[in-house]
Parts: sequence; C-alpha cells; structure tokens
Amino acid sequence: MCWFLYGAVNGRIDEDALADVNARHECHIIKGTRHDLKMAILNDGWDYRLTNNYCDCDSEVGRHDPSAPLVKDLSALLRDVSALSGADTVSFSHTWVNTRNKHEKNMRLSEVDWPKLLADLESDTLYTVDCHK
Repeated sequence: MCWFLYGAVNGRIDEDALADVNARHECHIIKGTRHDLKMAILNDGWDYRLTNNYCDCDSEVGRHDPSAPLVKDLSALLRDVSALSGADTVSFSHTWVNTRNKHEKNMRLSEVDWPKLLADLESDTLYTVDCHK
C-alpha cells in the first residue's frame, strides 16, 4: 500500500483545452467530481492519479518546500486548470490508497497560494477549490 496524489477538475471544460494544459505539465488531471475522486481513492483507481508514479510516498508534496520541482509543476497545473473556461472546482488529495479522507477543506480560488498550499498539504484531506473568483 502507498500514498498517492489524486485529483479531478469538475465543470464544462473543453477536452482539447484540458489536453493542452496537461501537455505542458509532468502531472496530469482529468475531469471528474469530488465523488468520482473519493471512489477512485477507495477503489485504487488509477485514472485520477496526478502522477504516473507507482507510489507517491516520497513525493515532495507536503514537505514544506514550495520550490520543490513536483510542487512547482503541480501548482502550475492546478493554476492553469482552475483558469480554464467552464472550470467549477478542482479537487485533490494525498491519500493512502483504499481509505477515506479524514478531512475535507473547501477553499476559494482567491484564497489559494498554490505552491504554499501544496508544500503544506495535509495527507488524508480532500481539498476542493471553487474556481469562481
């Protein structure tokens, strides 16, 4: 068993625009709801993993370094995705596979400092960012 980084963007987003954003980053995100993300975590769903790693136990996310390469790339991805026309929410979590998140945090896009948030990300917490400013 391992920790994994999971994520989804919800809304009426153009598939080509999302593909363009994903092509610019090491990490990738797909469309889905918070419920989809929760079910993927519980069922070891690969579709919603943000990285292609076998395991994210050694991830730089949550290690308090906003300048770490993975934190920077993931920050840029989530910033770019949240700015897409039609994006409603972006949800993400660093969670032990096959478990429920213990906490949920909802935030507004205007409150988010992506590198700081991801550097200080709490494990077993589902974060949802409302993309409407």
